[in-house]
Amino acid sequence: KYGYDLSDHIGIYFEGTVRNDFDVWDGKTPTSAPETFVKDGNTYYLNGADALAYFARTVNDGQPYINCDIILTTDVNLLGFVWTKIGGTDGINNPFRGRFNGNGNVVHHLNIDENTERSGFFGYVSVAEIRNLGIESGSIKSVGWTVGSICGIATSATVIENCYSKVDITGNYGGMGGILGASWN
Repeated sequence: KYGYDLSDHIGIYFEGTVRNDFDVWDGKTPTSAPETFVKDGNTYYLNGADALAYFARTVNDGQPYINCDIILTTDVNLLGFVWTKIGGTDGINNPFRGRFNGNGNVVHHLNIDENTERSGFFGYVSVAEIRNLGIESGSIKSVGWTVGSICGIATSATVIENCYSKVDITGNYGGMGGILGASWN
């Protein structure tokens, strides 16, 4: 067992059993593809926390990943650093439109605190699939509509399957859910 005081960085004290089977995020998003972001045809492998953060950036910059498979290959610990949702950071533009497979992996210590709509690990997805993903701990605070831990808003026959979350969600308006904030076709 160990204890690690992160209060200077994120205001929490973490205590638990040492694990070495997850990748830890340093809170920085790479501006170019890290070595852990591997492309093989239309399949992208996210082999670390930095690859996951880079993937989020590319979706938010306009890469929808249509007809692409995104596979998370490891558990990720976000250490409570503020996470920028995947898709929808600029309103109704730039949704994720691919197939995301968490591959049974888990995200730890998700932290989202924003004053916008479409809040969640994924903010906005359309004609997408999100499967086999867990979010083990964290919190989402939003004053906007459509807040969910896995996804804020899903449109056009999106599938969310075999996902779970243990995230605390706080908001001021409607459209809030444990997994999904809102959905429509």
